[in-house]
Amino acid sequence: MDAELFLPADEGPHRQDQMTTLGNVSNLLIADPQVEKWLDESEKNKAALAAGDGRNLQLMRRQWVHDASLTSEMAGELSRLTCEGESLHTGFRKDGDWSKIKDWYAHAVDLMRSVGEIKKNRLGMSSAYEALMDTFSPGLKDETVVSEFAHIEKVLPSMISETMARQALEPKTLDLPKTTKAQQEELCRRAAKAMCFDFNKGRMDMSDGHPWCTTASDDSRFTVDYIGDNFLKAVMTTAARTKQAKARLEPKALGRCRFCRKDRFCESLAFAGVLENIRRIGSFRLFLLFGGSLCEHI
Repeated sequence: MDAELFLPADEGPHRQDQMTTLGNVSNLLIADPQVEKWLDESEKNKAALAAGDGRNLQLMRRQWVHDASLTSEMAGELSRLTCEGESLHTGFRKDGDWSKIKDWYAHAVDLMRSVGEIKKNRLGMSSAYEALMDTFSPGLKDETVVSEFAHIEKVLPSMISETMARQALEPKTLDLPKTTKAQQEELCRRAAKAMCFDFNKGRMDMSDGHPWCTTASDDSRFTVDYIGDNFLKAVMTTAARTKQAKARLEPKALGRCRFCRKDRFCESLAFAGVLENIRRIGSFRLFLLFGGSLCEHI
């Protein structure tokens, strides 16, 4: 996110080199045999640890397995692609001609397939996709995703049909006023405040790039892209990023995860929230609110 807020426009290649180097170095550090010895020693006494400490140790082991399974060269290339991909996406999304970077996409997909296969074998997962999902939601299984999205498949067709029918009765386009960057920032800031985002523990900035959200300790920050002729998109982005930022600031609580069915600190709970939102879309037809009534309310 700092690349969007502070770096000069021509500093992208330098930042990519820096991130590649950091990826190489961090991989060498975490793959050091001493790290595994520390984990082994700590796990000998895990029965005596408090629930939170035990969960932290479990996540440390998981992170070590994920990272140490890769070579430093592969880790560096992942860091480079992540940084470069953000820059490319920001540059090409305005005209939407993604064919210009199809070779980059092909390389990125091939690399992730290789990473997925390595992690699948190291973690004992049933598929490369499941191993990659575990990076974001520990313990999330293929069958869980299949089951949840099977529900979405039932809901989505009727929702789309109803939405299209509703839109057909309304003007083709909404007559939205153009807004300045300052006006849009003020509107988005009010929306975040209405959603109880704590600006004493984070910040929001307008950006010309893809919206981002990042959290470190008790500091959560997110960006919203400025769209002068469609402030609604900026408001919707604010709502999504505000919820994401708030969720990251909330302390993890020990609870029963509806996916792994265990009492644990589980990042899968975050994914559960995403799926629950999708289900509510099916129940309340939130897309239907994208009409004049919403504009009048705002």
